[in-house]
Amino acid sequence: MAEKRTYSSKYIAKRFYVSAINFFDSCKILKEYVIKNDNPSIIYPLIYLERHTLELLLKSLILSEIKKQTIINGLEVDILGKRFDLSRTHSLDILLDNYCNIQLESRIVPIFDERIKTFKDVIKKYDSYDRTGEFYKYPLTKTGKFTPSKLWDESNNSISNEIGKKDSYFIFDFDSLPTTIKQVYNVDKKAIFFKEQFFDMILYFIDLSPFKRVWVSMHYILTRLKQNLSRWL
Repeated sequence: MAEKRTYSSKYIAKRFYVSAINFFDSCKILKEYVIKNDNPSIIYPLIYLERHTLELLLKSLILSEIKKQTIINGLEVDILGKRFDLSRTHSLDILLDNYCNIQLESRIVPIFDERIKTFKDVIKKYDSYDRTGEFYKYPLTKTGKFTPSKLWDESNNSISNEIGKKDSYFIFDFDSLPTTIKQVYNVDKKAIFFKEQFFDMILYFIDLSPFKRVWVSMHYILTRLKQNLSRWL
């Protein structure tokens, strides 16, 4: 019989946060690569990684905000008097609702602001077709149907320069002199919208994390300590 392992909910929260940051580092590298190399083939893998980063962040925030508790194997926790299994929940909508409810119940003033309403609306739209986070993971649906909007095939990429062409978007490279504008075809505009929204959400939720605040505080303390030591020596 396998030995049961127990963990503090706060310990697991930090592990989820670190994992989210690892995935987000990958997202930033890929995002930069799309811009610099005009390569749309990684747009769908990128949105998959961004969505997964969001899921990890929301789970970390939930575990950070709930009353400290011991977790035995798996991720079933008590949230406002109800049992909730984080390991079986992948819906961003459900996770965000739980996080907001915990904030509203446990704090006089929630730490999130009015932007959370906009994020909730975007997440609801995304969850309507990708509730489990697997939509961009496979080229086929679970019923075996092909979904063209899930992948970019260079052999089908139009060479037309028609401005405003359907299923196209523009890449602006502001680092180049002069600024260059590239148009990419046969990319699902819906995916582009969510890709940009998710990136902004990740930055927002990272700022809400207690682990980022601790890191910033420690960085400030160490910087001041280094400055003082240099004066003494």
